[in-house]
Amino acid sequence: MRIKEYNREKAVEYANKWWLKRNPSYYNFDAIGGNCTNFASQCLFYGAPVMNYTKYIGWYYKSANDRSAAWTGVEFFYNFLIANNPQNGEIFAMASNPDFDLNDPFTVQDESLLAEWETLSEEERNTALNKMWRNTAINDTYEPGSTFKIV
Repeated sequence: MRIKEYNREKAVEYANKWWLKRNPSYYNFDAIGGNCTNFASQCLFYGAPVMNYTKYIGWYYKSANDRSAAWTGVEFFYNFLIANNPQNGEIFAMASNPDFDLNDPFTVQDESLLAEWETLSEEERNTALNKMWRNTAINDTYEPGSTFKIV
């Protein structure tokens, strides 16, 4: 398996560049639906430029007629992002952000929290650590549809 680290800044840079105009490298799906997911896919791709060409469950775009369902379809995109088996729903992989180092889980990553850490009570520190460790991918619910935007 090839692992490529996600670069959020690159994704945001792409989103800022193209949010009010169309990148001519990609087909305009406005007339047939899927353009919000198309844009989200483009942003995600520019954050980690690796496509998955796995038939049926992959995520890729070569052209308007040669792309995965996950590139423009919200449900397929969601399934790709949580990487589950479409036959039985088994989850292969999942990510949550912000993250923390499993080998050093008590090191606070949030700079603003770190700045006030010494002034917090033990209960407030425990609450902050629990919030940092919360896996939003499995603990929170999200509305379906094109309201999902990557930034």
